[in-house]
Amino acid sequence: MVDALNQLLPLGNCLSVAVGYFYLSGFDLIQDAFSRIAHKGGVRIIMGRRTDPTTARELEAGLALTKPEKLLHGSTEDLAPAQALRLEVINVPSGSSEAKVAYRLRDLVKQGLVRVKVYTGPADYFHAKVYLIGREVQGDGYGIVGSSNFSRGGFTSNSELNVLTKDAFPKLVKWFDTLWESEQVVDYSLDLIELIEANIDPPTEEREVKREVIEVLEDQGEASEPGVPVLPPYLVLRDYQKIAIREWFKTARGRGIWEMATGTGKTITALAAAAYFCKKYGRLAIIVVCPFQHLVEQWGMEAERFG
Repeated sequence: MVDALNQLLPLGNCLSVAVGYFYLSGFDLIQDAFSRIAHKGGVRIIMGRRTDPTTARELEAGLALTKPEKLLHGSTEDLAPAQALRLEVINVPSGSSEAKVAYRLRDLVKQGLVRVKVYTGPADYFHAKVYLIGREVQGDGYGIVGSSNFSRGGFTSNSELNVLTKDAFPKLVKWFDTLWESEQVVDYSLDLIELIEANIDPPTEEREVKREVIEVLEDQGEASEPGVPVLPPYLVLRDYQKIAIREWFKTARGRGIWEMATGTGKTITALAAAAYFCKKYGRLAIIVVCPFQHLVEQWGMEAERFG
C-alpha cells in the first residue's frame, strides 16, 4: 500500500479515506505525498468508533510507539479507534521524529486542508477500507478497496487483498459524500489538534518562531525610517492578539483571514502584524481595502499611530 499510495496520490487532486483506524504511523509512511494532495484539494478522513475483534488483535502494529503497560484497559480488544490514536499520541517522545510527524499533521488539520470525522452511525462497527483519489475531471479517479487500515501495519503487513478500480470510482465517491454529509459522522478535527498540542511539545523550530514573534512584538522601539510601521510605545497588545499574529505567521504561513468579534481590535492586530513583518523582513507594500469611507478614515488614524 505504501508504494501504491505514493505512486497514485501525485496523480490526484483530492483524497477521501474511510477506514476503521487512522494512525500517525500510517501518515508517517506517506506524509510527503499526503501533504501535497492535501494542499491541492484537501483530504477527508472518516474513521470508526469501534472495531471488530480481528482488527483489534492487530493493533499492536499500529501502536508501535505504545508501551504495553500504558494500555489504559490492559487489552487492545476493547480499544476504540479514537482511544488507540490517543495512546499513540501520548507516547510520542518530545523532540523525536514522530513529534515532527504529529505537528506536520496538526498543521494540515489546523489549516483546514485535512478534516477528520468519526463514524457514530447504527452499525456495530465501521469496517470500510476505502481510499479515493480524485482527479481534475469530476467523477474521474482511482479507488482502492480492501482491508488496509490507515496504519503502519495496514500499509506494510496486511496480507489480504486490496483492489484498485477506476470504473467503480464515481459510485464510491457518491457513497462517501453521502456518509460525509450525514448525521452518522461527527467532526474530530478540533479534537485531533487539541490531542496533539496537549500531549506533544512543539518541535524546537516552532518554539523558536513563537518566542521570536512575541519578543519582536514586545520590542516597542522607534521606526528605523519614515513610513515603516512600528508598535507605539504606549500600546500593549492583548494575549489573544499576540496569539492571532503568531498563528498567522507560523501555522498559516502568512496567508488567511482573521475572524474576530467587533471591538477586539482587528485593525490594531493587523498593523501590529505588519510592524512585526517589517522589523523581521524589511519594508513591504500594504494595501488596505475597506467597504465604507468611515472605515478608511479609521484605518488612516490607526496607521498614523503606528508611524
